[in-house]
Amino acid sequence: MTHTNAVTTKHIILLATIAYLFSFLVRMIWVFQFQDNPQFIWNDQLMINTNDGYFFASGAQKWLEGTLQYNPQTAGLFYTAAITFTAFAAKYLPFSLDTVILYMPAVISSMVVVPIILIGRLFGATTVGFLAALLGSIAWSYYNRTMIGYFDTDMFSAMAPMFILYFLIATIKSEKFIFALLSALTILIYPFLYDPGHAIIYAMGILYMLYMIVFHRKDAFTYHSILLISIGLMNIN
Repeated sequence: MTHTNAVTTKHIILLATIAYLFSFLVRMIWVFQFQDNPQFIWNDQLMINTNDGYFFASGAQKWLEGTLQYNPQTAGLFYTAAITFTAFAAKYLPFSLDTVILYMPAVISSMVVVPIILIGRLFGATTVGFLAALLGSIAWSYYNRTMIGYFDTDMFSAMAPMFILYFLIATIKSEKFIFALLSALTILIYPFLYDPGHAIIYAMGILYMLYMIVFHRKDAFTYHSILLISIGLMNIN
């Protein structure tokens, strides 16, 4: 195990980059398998492989192309992060909408490696965190629902809670206001990223509060941080 203080920011960035590329490249298997099959091609690009993805893609298309304006079944730009991020990426990056929705699940979901490695660092076990990131990023169910082409809000399903978990643990270990604030902010934006799964976030927040009250009840910081976390939790409905 590597001691936290011995691990530099450059080391963390290197490990996170390696883990991220590993996660992304494993998801490329689907592309390599079907890219030469004309039945999977539309607009010179592989088609996405989930029906719900077309609902979210139509929301981005509505904003980008000015179409579907009178279709009440088409979601708006800020309906969910999957639509917002996709629309902005297709508008400001040199990629078509078809390419963005194909690769977006792997781009977003692979970010789960960052908080996992950082959690390992918090406990002085960066190497273990790195190995956990490699494994966690391609865990069976998560991989299936975040593979390239599986364009859905599931790309945020583990990534967002893992960041919240990291900030909560960092708050406990450091007792720094900035981590409590980041915890509250990530909880606050969670519904925009992934609307299902509120129970998990509530459970994480409540467990944090119980832990702090039991083990740090004499610290004023405990109640300041609980107040911040409570504000975040009260606004996720």
